[in-house]
Amino acid sequence: MSSYPSLSEIQAVAAEHEALTAIFQQHQEALVGQLFIQALADLEEFARRLSRHIRVEESSLLPAYAELKGLPRIGTPEFFVSEHRKIEKAFEDILGSMRSISPGPGSARAVVSLMDRETRFKALLEHHERREVQLLFPRLTAAVPPAS
Repeated sequence: MSSYPSLSEIQAVAAEHEALTAIFQQHQEALVGQLFIQALADLEEFARRLSRHIRVEESSLLPAYAELKGLPRIGTPEFFVSEHRKIEKAFEDILGSMRSISPGPGSARAVVSLMDRETRFKALLEHHERREVQLLFPRLTAAVPPAS
């Protein structure tokens, strides 16, 4: 395997899940408090970090993972990439909705509607993360070449 990710690279990508969760939580807390500027800033930071996270997985981890033998059908690299596209599409909707919320009449209804979509989005993220934690990260970690 050429250019196999190191154990520290795999662990860094895995650890990013916690940081993403914390940023999204911060966004939701600001949203509930109707601190719309802060909620949008947090969501935009989440967007940057999520995009970087997906790029690293797809450019570094998934190519190495694709070389492993005996991958389950629901754990192929293509499956992970497909889930990434679903996550990105769902997130675009959330970000667009957040950008359209402003203080005033109807803002509480808009916040509730957005929170409902965000709940579904978080479930999608959690499902994807579970798959990575159960398949991607352990298999990559087990295959890390010994240090020379």
